[in-house]
Amino acid sequence: ETAEVVADALGLPVEVEPGFAEMEFGDWDGLTFAEVAEQDPEGLEAWLGSLDVPPPGGESFREVEKRVLGGLGRVLEQHPGRTVVVVSHVTPIKTLVAHTMGAPLDAVFRMELSPASVSVVSFYPDDKAPGGVRGSMRLYNTLPPGNGASIDPGRW
Repeated sequence: ETAEVVADALGLPVEVEPGFAEMEFGDWDGLTFAEVAEQDPEGLEAWLGSLDVPPPGGESFREVEKRVLGGLGRVLEQHPGRTVVVVSHVTPIKTLVAHTMGAPLDAVFRMELSPASVSVVSFYPDDKAPGGVRGSMRLYNTLPPGNGASIDPGRW
């Protein structure tokens, strides 16, 4: 729905890139973190303890990384030198940010991402970079002013 709003505002069609779909949570889909912790504490501990362990019936963080980076490669190939708006979810966005920054994948556990926030990454050719492309972080987790999402220092 968000992609449609953005596309309408820009007068462009929505193109679906499956690489940017949210992580598949399998049996945990639709549950809150607290519900998963209550119903499957061992599974949750294993999932949080390894990037290679998926939720039951879902995807591991490594599987998501492979899928997201495949999607990134396709977008860069199909739209060289162009600005592309990608509307996605938490895990793919954090995965792209970690990749852009050259951070290890487990950095996804140390990033906060607010709903409806905007992050901006750029990619440019660089023969010395892995895959011949280097990323640059321009903006992360940015929210519009006055949305009530300011940080309350008293909460820390």
